[in-house]
Amino acid sequence: MTAPVFSRDWFRLNRLLTALIGAGLIAATAVLPLSLAVGLVGAFLLLIVSLRWPFAGLVAVLASIPLSTPFGLRLGELSIGPAEVVLPIFILAWLFRLAAGEASLRLPGVFWPALGFTGALLWALPAAESVPLALKELAKWVLFTLALVAGASAGLSGRQRAWFVRLLLGLALLEGVLGLMQSVFRLGPLGFIFGETLRAYGTFGQPNPYAGYLTMGIVAAYVWVRHSLRRGAPGDLGLGLLAAGVGGLGELLSLSRAAWLGLLAGLGLTSLAGRRTVIGLLGLLAAGIVVGLPALAYGLVPAEVTERLAPLSAYFSLPDPRYEPVRPDNYAILERMAYWYAAWFMFVDSPLRGVGPGNFGVAYERFAVRGWETLPALATHAHNYYLHLLAETGFPGLIAHLALLAGLVASGAAAIRRDPEDPLGWVVTGWVVAMATHNVFDNMFVAGFPTQLGLTLGIAVAGRPRPEDSR
Repeated sequence: MTAPVFSRDWFRLNRLLTALIGAGLIAATAVLPLSLAVGLVGAFLLLIVSLRWPFAGLVAVLASIPLSTPFGLRLGELSIGPAEVVLPIFILAWLFRLAAGEASLRLPGVFWPALGFTGALLWALPAAESVPLALKELAKWVLFTLALVAGASAGLSGRQRAWFVRLLLGLALLEGVLGLMQSVFRLGPLGFIFGETLRAYGTFGQPNPYAGYLTMGIVAAYVWVRHSLRRGAPGDLGLGLLAAGVGGLGELLSLSRAAWLGLLAGLGLTSLAGRRTVIGLLGLLAAGIVVGLPALAYGLVPAEVTERLAPLSAYFSLPDPRYEPVRPDNYAILERMAYWYAAWFMFVDSPLRGVGPGNFGVAYERFAVRGWETLPALATHAHNYYLHLLAETGFPGLIAHLALLAGLVASGAAAIRRDPEDPLGWVVTGWVVAMATHNVFDNMFVAGFPTQLGLTLGIAVAGRPRPEDSR
């Protein structure tokens, strides 16, 4: 293999730039606030680590996602989480290595629909009343697109790919444990208490994104358990079972109905693996009947869980919150309907551009239905991502997003066809289906989730290295 041109000169320049940046940061610590100085030094160290050990930078990106809420920084009307800082640093290090000839560039097929969706957000940008919020939403999907490319170009070895999955499971396991502790010891806001149960929320500050994160972990654990059984790897099997079990309890205690539906969809899709499709689906159904019916009959399932499941069918009747009498048993449904109706009114008012990316909360009061004009901070999105897109980006945004979803599923399916034994193809395809289902009642594209999806899908479409490349 030919050595890259200018590689030696590049690394000389790289050392010089590193020294200059380091000296500048040391000087800056004398005049900047302590928190900002520490953050800059940490970012610089992460850049150096990512240059020297790219996989360590990838680990830092994954680990930053559960920390998005507790360590987020508020700048006016914007909030910036660790993942929105760590990912650009990782990508910057990859670009440096690419320029030095030490990294490759690979554009997965789904890059183009991702670019198209970003273009649809740009098209809707002039309609935004709050430009900072619109730019933040745009930046989220730019980072998703870059994460796709960085994951596909990472060139991970077989061992690194396995550790990537183990890290996903380990993080989900930790979140599950934290959620169990919160619910058991009632460590949380009074507003999260439903009956006798405090809804688990982990490090995400809210039960729904917490449950969405656990859905991703449980789907990955399910695929990993199946993969470990085939390989005869008891350690990985134990990790997968533990992550699935603890994560499942955490998701149950989140009382997030949207996440439960998403989890069922994701597990159903990943049960299609191999030739035992029908057996796998029947097995899931039988397990649900054998475990679920006795648990319901003998009162082993908390009443709060059954109460959360009971009114699900009411969503499909689309009750009008303007005319329905509000009662304690239907308030949650009518509140969500108020968001849905407001989103529809935003779309009708501007079907080609909507109210602008990220501006649902800004425009909500102008389009709110009668009697629901003043709602809590939950009015930042429509609680249905497809209606949310219609409201913020109009018809072009929804079409572009559906094309992106189709591209994501097609990319995952292509990875599975190419290598049915590779767990990552099944993992990301299950994630996409789970997210698409969850998004009917909520918004799963928060808290760095697009970053995790983009990186993992990129790694999956790159495929496993040949055996001789994994040594």
